[in-house]
Amino acid sequence: MLYGGIDEAGYGPLLGPLCVGAAVFNVEHAGAARPCLWSTLAHSVKHAGREKAGRDKAGRIAIDDSKKLKGARKAKAHPLTHLERGVLTMLASMDEDRTWLDHCTDVALLQRLGVDLPDEPWFQGDPIALPLGSDTSTLRIDAAQLARTMTSANTHLRHLQVRALSVPEYNDRVQSARSKSWVNFETAATCIEHFWATTTEPLHLVMDRHGGRTCYQRELHTSWPHAHIDTKGESPEQSNYTLTLNARTLHLHIRSKADADHLPVALASMAAKLVRELLMQRLNRFFTERMPDLAPTAGYVQDGRRWLQEVHPVLQDAGFQTDQLVRCR
Repeated sequence: MLYGGIDEAGYGPLLGPLCVGAAVFNVEHAGAARPCLWSTLAHSVKHAGREKAGRDKAGRIAIDDSKKLKGARKAKAHPLTHLERGVLTMLASMDEDRTWLDHCTDVALLQRLGVDLPDEPWFQGDPIALPLGSDTSTLRIDAAQLARTMTSANTHLRHLQVRALSVPEYNDRVQSARSKSWVNFETAATCIEHFWATTTEPLHLVMDRHGGRTCYQRELHTSWPHAHIDTKGESPEQSNYTLTLNARTLHLHIRSKADADHLPVALASMAAKLVRELLMQRLNRFFTERMPDLAPTAGYVQDGRRWLQEVHPVLQDAGFQTDQLVRCR
């Protein structure tokens, strides 16, 4: 069976892209509609929410909600250590030749995840060497161990992708749709269709819910106007739908805190967060080169306002418009 997850990173910030990730696994001989891959892959993977995120005695890879895995800026380890370890080893587990890890950069990783650098000048510049918090030899060992575990469990990662909306694109879509939540769903639907269009196998997909909504029929009809949509149930716990289109079937499960119970959702969250962090690293690099004393920003509202006030002279001198940087609220 095909079992996947969708999640986002950067829904609430003032600055930077909205990123939506999608991860799909092929799970053979699954005994449940949505198997527990933390148990299936327990020899190589652990759930950081139930155990400490750090490396354990078995050297297992932490896969969980990205917010739990990003480290503190002042910590001894690089803040992205666990995110990049999980994403890079999962990607490398798909390949027999993992030598690309020896020459990996942020640009190469973004391209592998389906992300092109946005056009804004602060996203340009020389590639950033990866990994930032690990060494490549260790990652290659991790990836080989993970691949062996997957093979023995008849489980394989089929697809890992991120869709990144730059601020201008995000603003255009929000102004057109007049809804942040719709832009988020539309972006997720694009990720779903990108993979669903390539297979005739039934796809079981879990997606994280935003807010307290229970009904998604209108969004589904808009995204797939020619699909037959069968509502299987809508409750405060989860909303379930089956979509049929041209002999393709999608079983969609939308629920709160999906990344806590579904490894593909957690991996999608990690990939989306890593992409956003790498793009924000480029943005910070651009402006600190012009203002060496400028403290970097993660783009969230309070600190984003501080940062905008400090970079105002640079924006004025270069003729940049703030709507190239600031999201509409």
